[in-house]
Amino acid sequence: PPRKKYTYNETTKILTTLRNSEELVWLSETACVIQQQALKDLDTAFQNFFKGNGKHPKFKRKGDCEGFRAVQNLHVDTEASKIHATKLGWLKCRGLRPELAQRLTVQSITVSLEAGKWYASILCRMPAQPVPEHAHKNRACGVDVGITVPYTVTSSTGRDFCYGTEFSKALAKKEAKRKRYQRSMRRKLEAYRKAKAKDKKAKLSNNFKKASEKGARAHQRETNFKLDFQHKLTTKLAKSYGVICVEDLKFKSMTRSAKGNEAQHGKSVKQKRGLNRELLRLAHSRFIGFLEYKAKKFGSTFIKVDPKNTSRECPCCGHVDKVNRKSQAVFRCVRCGYTANADTNAAFNILCRGVEARLVA
Repeated sequence: PPRKKYTYNETTKILTTLRNSEELVWLSETACVIQQQALKDLDTAFQNFFKGNGKHPKFKRKGDCEGFRAVQNLHVDTEASKIHATKLGWLKCRGLRPELAQRLTVQSITVSLEAGKWYASILCRMPAQPVPEHAHKNRACGVDVGITVPYTVTSSTGRDFCYGTEFSKALAKKEAKRKRYQRSMRRKLEAYRKAKAKDKKAKLSNNFKKASEKGARAHQRETNFKLDFQHKLTTKLAKSYGVICVEDLKFKSMTRSAKGNEAQHGKSVKQKRGLNRELLRLAHSRFIGFLEYKAKKFGSTFIKVDPKNTSRECPCCGHVDKVNRKSQAVFRCVRCGYTANADTNAAFNILCRGVEARLVA
């Protein structure tokens, strides 16, 4: 028989029937609106799947993605550090921003569980504010992203800055700690599978659960460390420069696998896999996204330039040759002999292209 498609309105009617049944009395303990929001998310997921914009929704196990979204009877008290939602009453919440005390319209509160801690994400409607004039509107910079040196900035004042070297080293230590917990989890999981093959009543040990919790907390610290560094650096750049130029990089294509297929195998698969891993590890795409929206917030002009040959072009004579970049760190033009740091040279070329594009516009 053909499968029946259920819309959001139909599933809400079914939900009302289930809430009124005697067998499922526990459904009434939670606000109906919160359950309707989960059905709305499910409907959105299926619509994206049928349009080809996402994968087929999967059932979630107990303990995965625990959380809810409330949209009625919402109140935020910044002085008492509390939030209020339907049928939940007042909940203590640390770290509420002072802007919430300005009688903003709170549209929704999303509460989620991450690594054993509950977090609240508050969506507010704020009045439109005019974009301020930047204090350094004539100061420009070019930003080059890389692997060895994550971020190289060349200013129009002639100064060069390198950011992220110490950050990358500290991140490596946090990653090593997280991987240690993951190896411990893997060993305990393999022991459970062997025991399961002999005895079907075997269960996961408490040590596995403890290692899993430690791994989750280590992963969260690692993520927060990257977010903190990128937020601070992008805010600093957006406040310091009135014009910010970056490369228009397509990270989705850059991190594509080089394995190939059975008919035609890829080349340098291991090296490409390592490059992809480093690009995703440093999250350059997110960094550029932060920089773009913060530039608009602080009144800076954000310009994306063509990334072609930015690291191979000589800024003195304009000669483009792959031989110009002698190594990862040294740029030496084979025509005029100009020598500079490779990352600094790339950032300077990005700055020149961005300023030129701005003048043409």
